[in-house]
Amino acid sequence: MRKFILTVFTSFALGSLVMGADKTPSALDQQIQQANDAYRSGRFGEALTIVSAEVKKAPNNLDIRMFRAQLLGALAKRAGTTEVALKFNAGAAADYSEVIRLQPRSEVAYQERGSAHFRQAMIEESIKDWDKYIELKPESEPYHWQRGIAHYYAGRFADGRKQFEMHQTVNSADVENAVFHYICTARSLGIERAKKDLIPIAGDRRIPMMEIHGLYAGKNTVEEILKKANTGTPDAVEHQAFYAHYYIGLYFESHGQNAKGREHIMKAAQLAANAGYMGDCAKVHAMLLKRTEKKKAASPKK
Repeated sequence: MRKFILTVFTSFALGSLVMGADKTPSALDQQIQQANDAYRSGRFGEALTIVSAEVKKAPNNLDIRMFRAQLLGALAKRAGTTEVALKFNAGAAADYSEVIRLQPRSEVAYQERGSAHFRQAMIEESIKDWDKYIELKPESEPYHWQRGIAHYYAGRFADGRKQFEMHQTVNSADVENAVFHYICTARSLGIERAKKDLIPIAGDRRIPMMEIHGLYAGKNTVEEILKKANTGTPDAVEHQAFYAHYYIGLYFESHGQNAKGREHIMKAAQLAANAGYMGDCAKVHAMLLKRTEKKKAASPKK
């Protein structure tokens, strides 16, 4: 799903630390710049070591806490395993919690901690953070599709449907919004109502999004989507295949065909590395499936 307007900015976005022309960098500024340079050069461990040393010196400094939280989030995206990514995201959430302790009305900290919680498949915790973010910034509510996705994964399908209806008022050409509205409707009001209420979309040029919309409208097949996704450069095909498998998986899941849904969701999770936030969603979905399966396997047989 497109970032659209819901984008959070802080003073220390990695790789873009900017000093005022008339400002002499402090010792802390210089250390942050060194960490930035290390990160941008691929020396990730060094960047984290520099920043963590500064946090130890000044644990109540909002700027360095926020910077380390962002760094940990960026490192989580680059992590080679789910376990390492979870560790980095937990660290980011802990730093955002400290920012919130020091500055209880920090909109950015609530938004970003919600994302860190979501990436750990801590769905209810992410919703609570995003509810607080919206409380602090009410005008953001229609734009907050992330919260709608979390509602879906929390099983709060009516709340998800409402969120995606609000989002449609500010983003009218996004197939993904129509799809999530459909699956929330299917799970709360039934498939027939979902078909009836499918939001019409025109103008989403991303491949293979219109074919995906056609699947939900009953006009296209899975095979047509996969064929369309397999066009273009190798990098484009990988990116397109992610979206194809993710939304095909959600389609099957919403129709009660869980085995087929799982197959495509797991394929999407394997292709998620360069798919941004929606890649995170696929990975979270895979984690939730595995968690449910593990719990089921451990339960006593009747």
